[in-house]
Amino acid sequence: MDITYYNEDGKFNHRVCGIVIKDGRVLAMRDSRSDYFYFPGGRVHLHERAEDALVREFSEELGFSPEIIRPLWVCQTYFHDPLRGTPTHEIGIYFLVSPGSPVLASRGDSFTRRDELGDELTFSWLPVAELGKYKIFPRFLSERLQSLPSSLELITEKQI
Repeated sequence: MDITYYNEDGKFNHRVCGIVIKDGRVLAMRDSRSDYFYFPGGRVHLHERAEDALVREFSEELGFSPEIIRPLWVCQTYFHDPLRGTPTHEIGIYFLVSPGSPVLASRGDSFTRRDELGDELTFSWLPVAELGKYKIFPRFLSERLQSLPSSLELITEKQI
């Protein structure tokens, strides 16, 4: 069961993401319903470790289990869910992930996969130095990815 909670005031969500950087590019994704990029990962299940959730989500979305290097950020984000128009409070944990997977090494600049529900997912290697040109959520990532922290950072981002 995902750690997602709805009530009359909105939605709470707990999410993990993997940041994969290779040759000055970061792996970002978008689904067929979104006009913005985000990073591979997904919701954490109740009683599941964040690292285990990230491995599970990468296996589902990309077909391999990632090597997690370390946590980068814990971000508390407030935004309107674009699909439901619902005020959302999300806790996201962002991990640095090794780009050494043969699955990723053999891919070009962009590739498409279908998720377990049949939705089309497009993965793109975006130049880190040019992230400001793209619509990326959460927004703090465009700037922070250009100078990765040496330790875990706690961030709050209000979009509403």
